[in-house]
Amino acid sequence: MVHYTLAGRVNSEEYAICDRLLDILAVTLPDCHVTKLPSKTDHWPNDAAELMRLYGFNLPTSSNLVISDVVIWTDTGRLLCSDVDAFSTFVGRNYGIQLDLTEAEVLLYIKANGFKKARKDEDDTVQVEVEAEPASSTDVSAVPAPVVEKKLVPPAVSSNQPLWLTQEHPTADLS
Repeated sequence: MVHYTLAGRVNSEEYAICDRLLDILAVTLPDCHVTKLPSKTDHWPNDAAELMRLYGFNLPTSSNLVISDVVIWTDTGRLLCSDVDAFSTFVGRNYGIQLDLTEAEVLLYIKANGFKKARKDEDDTVQVEVEAEPASSTDVSAVPAPVVEKKLVPPAVSSNQPLWLTQEHPTADLS
């Protein structure tokens, strides 16, 4: 089993690409779990600093600010990548997976990711708010599957010829 965690600035191109590559991994691998921790632009510097403090990650910084838009690590707490190029190379070499999006589709991902809400909890850990789905009145999860009865239906004849003339028979049987 493999477990990857992605954290990053949710409205960045790097986050959108890593997000998509992890989606492909989660579908492709038999036992792969992915956790995503998106951060709003104004929260990302603090969230990245908190990740560095908690896990001891050595992220690229400039003037004491993290300049990386993404951080990907494993469930063992090992930093895997802090940029999209390294992660793309990693999944390409190890899993044979490549990005399947055009530049326009990446922009759509960025726009869609912008609608996700990220916030920090009182414990200073990044958490993702999930909007509760309304209970559906058509929920059929507890309803047993319907019983399907197989009925023999006579074939529809579309020609005026008798049925035995329209069926194909092997010529070897005629001798």
